[in-house]
Amino acid sequence: MRARLFAGVAVVAFATCASLVVSVSAQQKPEGNAPKLDKQQTQEVQAIIKYLDDTNAGKAAPPDATLTWQPYFVKSEGSQIYVPFTAMLDPGKLTSKTMAVYFRVVSKAGAAAPADKKNEKAPVQYAFEDLVFTDLPQAQNGHIRLSRAFAVSSGDYDVDLVVRERPERDQKTAPKLALMKAPLTVPDLSTGLTTSTIILADKIEARTTALSREEQLNQPFTFGGTAITPSASTSFPKSGELSLVFFVYNAAVDGANKPNVEVQYNFHRKTNEGEKFFNKTSPQAFNPQTLPPQFDVSKGHQLIAGQSIPLASFEAGDYRLEITVTDKTSGRSITRDAPFTVAAS
Repeated sequence: MRARLFAGVAVVAFATCASLVVSVSAQQKPEGNAPKLDKQQTQEVQAIIKYLDDTNAGKAAPPDATLTWQPYFVKSEGSQIYVPFTAMLDPGKLTSKTMAVYFRVVSKAGAAAPADKKNEKAPVQYAFEDLVFTDLPQAQNGHIRLSRAFAVSSGDYDVDLVVRERPERDQKTAPKLALMKAPLTVPDLSTGLTTSTIILADKIEARTTALSREEQLNQPFTFGGTAITPSASTSFPKSGELSLVFFVYNAAVDGANKPNVEVQYNFHRKTNEGEKFFNKTSPQAFNPQTLPPQFDVSKGHQLIAGQSIPLASFEAGDYRLEITVTDKTSGRSITRDAPFTVAAS
């Protein structure tokens, strides 16, 4: 089966995202990287945080809508894991054109505490906290999608996300809001042969300019020179393609800091009789002969693997793509699965 290979080298440019923690919890004059809020914005944020606190205490009214989300895990600098995510909202649930989007990441290892322990009114410090005032995106393929990102160490967390309508002047009714509360386990990607999350993509594009820290949060699926639009679904039409991309981490290297990695892609179809092998594509090789001469793991270069496979030869149904990554230098091997569906039309 023919496929367009996607392979590349990235110097990770999103590591500084970890320093974007903001403290917005009731401040009139935020400091550091926190956004500068006017009086109305401060009141909006205070209302959001009060709603979250009341929700956790079982005192809040149900939200007007619920959000679903899909997080992805990508290795960053040191022990940090970069977590871009897409939150999805059904169209029509919120009607205002402008929104306040706030989320916080709370470590389960210990309760969040005021930054100044001597002052209980000081802003609470979370593992990560983010706020943006933005226009509500247009719906695409039946969903409104909002993408943001955070960076934390591996571990167990709770993530709270609120999208709240910005009130009009002299508005009498409370603004509508959508809520998501979800547990999250962030893996350790620092040791052993491993990969990032497999990202099924609608679009993969090259970028020529680096992003600032704020731009990275607004375009969280940009990795070095590669911009990715994740798919909102695992179902694809026969007339389309299955595109996927992922990073390979911690492969052994030779004296020139180059790995020798092979990636195999095997497709299995799910039938009433069980799963059956369907087809495969040619293996993808990352070695001193195929990598650019300047590739050097010690300089932060990372392997990006992936393919775009036309689905015209696939019958409608459910499939499992089995991805096997083999480190030929160390002899280690790992397998990842990417389930997907081919729709009849």
